[in-house]
Amino acid sequence: MTFITVASATLPSVPLDFQGNLQRILESIRIAKSRGAKLRTGPELEIPGYGCLDHHLESDTFFHSWEAVAQILNDPVTKDMLVDVGMGVRHRNVRYNCRILLTYQKIFFIRPKMSLANDGLYREARHFTAWVKPRTVETYYLEQIIRDITGQKTVPIGDAVLSTLDTSVGCETCEELFTPLNPSTNMGLNGVEVIVNSSASHAELRKLNTRLSLIQNCTRKLGGIYIYANATGVDGEARMMFDGSSMILCNGRVMKQSTQFSLNPVEVITATIDLEEVRSYRSSISRNVQGAAQPEYPRIDCDLCLSRPADEILFSDTLKLSREISLKILDPMEEIFRAEAAYLWQYLTRASAAGYFLALSGGLDSATVALFVFGMAKVVLESIESGDGNTLADLRRITGEPNLTVHTPQDIVKRLLHTCFMATQHSGDRTRSRAKRLSESIGGYHSDVNIDGTVAAHEKIVEQALNFKPRFKVEGGSAAVCDFPSLFPFAPFLILTNPSTQENLAKQNIQARNRMVIAYEASEFFPTEKGAGSFQPGPPACLDVINSCPWNRWRSSARQLVRCRGLVQVYWW
Repeated sequence: MTFITVASATLPSVPLDFQGNLQRILESIRIAKSRGAKLRTGPELEIPGYGCLDHHLESDTFFHSWEAVAQILNDPVTKDMLVDVGMGVRHRNVRYNCRILLTYQKIFFIRPKMSLANDGLYREARHFTAWVKPRTVETYYLEQIIRDITGQKTVPIGDAVLSTLDTSVGCETCEELFTPLNPSTNMGLNGVEVIVNSSASHAELRKLNTRLSLIQNCTRKLGGIYIYANATGVDGEARMMFDGSSMILCNGRVMKQSTQFSLNPVEVITATIDLEEVRSYRSSISRNVQGAAQPEYPRIDCDLCLSRPADEILFSDTLKLSREISLKILDPMEEIFRAEAAYLWQYLTRASAAGYFLALSGGLDSATVALFVFGMAKVVLESIESGDGNTLADLRRITGEPNLTVHTPQDIVKRLLHTCFMATQHSGDRTRSRAKRLSESIGGYHSDVNIDGTVAAHEKIVEQALNFKPRFKVEGGSAAVCDFPSLFPFAPFLILTNPSTQENLAKQNIQARNRMVIAYEASEFFPTEKGAGSFQPGPPACLDVINSCPWNRWRSSARQLVRCRGLVQVYWW
C-alpha cells in the first residue's frame, strides 16, 4: 500500500491584497503540513486575487505577484512539499492565467490555463489569453527576484504533467472542468493519478450539484484523485461571491468537503488515500486500450516523494485513512440564507463600515432585507461561538468596542443595523407600527422621520419651473406631457422615455428619490446620534451604487441597504 496525503485550501479572493493573500497562503500551507499533507493546492489567481479586473493588465500586478512567490519559495514551511499557487504570468508579452508548481527554493513548472471563462459574469479573455498549444512546453525566463532564490534561470511553461518519484500530478483550472474535452480526461488516460483543480467559481443556487457531478463523472470513469480548491467570499467589486465548498474525491467518491459560505479566512481540508486504490480501479481493459493509444504528455521531473509507507499511516496517531463521506448539499432556502449572510458580513468588514442603514417601510420587501441582516448576525454568532477569533476581531473592529462580547444575534444587530420609517402624509399607522415592531424584535435601532417637507419643496421646484402642479391620479392627475429634454438638456438622466407616464407615478418617484437622498444623509449622521462607541467613524461619502437590475437604479425602496457613514448603497431585487 502507498498512501498519499493531499490538501485543498479555501481562501478569500481579495484583489491586490498581496500581503494579506500571501499570509493566508502561507497559513494554509502550514495547516496542510501540520496535518501531514505533502501536496497543497489553492484557489485560482490566489496571489493577486481573482477579481483584479483591469489591474491584471498592469506590470505592477505581475511584479508584486512574483514578489509573493519569492517569499513562498523562501519559507521553510514549503520544504518537502509540492505547493500549487495561482497568479498571472507574462510570457513573450502574452498574459496567461497560470498555476505555479513549486517547493522550497525551486519551481518545477508553470501551467497556463487552456480554456478561459468568458460568459455570464466572466470576462477572462479581456485580461488573459488561453494556452493554445496542447502537450507543448516552452522556456520561461524567470525574474531576477526568483533567480536569486532558486538559482534557476528558466523553467518549463505549457501543457505538461509533473512526474514525482512515486506518482504523477496534472493541473486543471476552473473552466477547463466544464469543457467537453477537459484536460483531466487526457491526463488520466496518460497515467496521471492526481489532478489538482484551482477554481474561482462564483455562487449560484444549486451550482454545487453541477460541480460535484462533473468531478464525480470524470473520476468515476477514469479513476484518480481529484483535488478541487475554490475561492470564498465577495470579489473585489462585490459583483459576485465565491462559495468555497472545496472537495477531495477518489474514484468518484467524496473523501472531504469544506464549508460552503464560510466566514473563516483560511480553511484547509486534507485526505489520506491509498494510491493502489487508483491503480486497481484503472485495471479495466477498455480504459487500458484507450490509455495505450494516447499521445505522450510532456513530463516534468520532480525529485519529491509525495507518498508515505504503510507503517507511517497505520501506526500514526494523527494520519488516518480517509473514508467516503456524503457530500453536504444545503437546502435551497438554507443556501440563500447563508449566501446572504456571508455576502453582507464580508461586504461590511472589507469596507470597514460602521453598519447598515435600512429604510424600513413596513412592507414585505424591506422586512425581508431586515431579516437578511438578522440572518447575518446569526451566522456571525455561530462563527464566534465555534471559536473563530477572526470573526470576533472583525466585529470588535467595526463596532469600535475592543472588549465586546455577544450572546444573541440581537446583540450584533443593535450595533450594526439602523432602520428608519420615512413617513409622508399618506403613510398609515399600520405600516409604521409594523416597521417599528420588526426592528425591535431583531434588535435594530429604529427611527421615525417625516419627509413631507422635502417632498413639498421638490414639488414646488417643479411647479415654479413648469407652471405645472403634479397630482395623484385620485386627485385628477393626467398623463405627463412635459418636454424634459428641451427644458433640461444638461441633465439627460431626467429624460422621460415613456410619454404616457402618469403624474401618479411621478409623484411616487419624487417621494422615493427623496427617501434615497435622506438615506444617504442618515447613513452619515445617525451613527453620531446613536452615541459614542456605537459606530466606528468611516470615510467620507461616495455615491457608489451597485445594482442587480438597471431599471431599478434610482429607486429608493425597501430593497436597499445603505452602509453607514457614507459607504455603498446596495439594492436587493
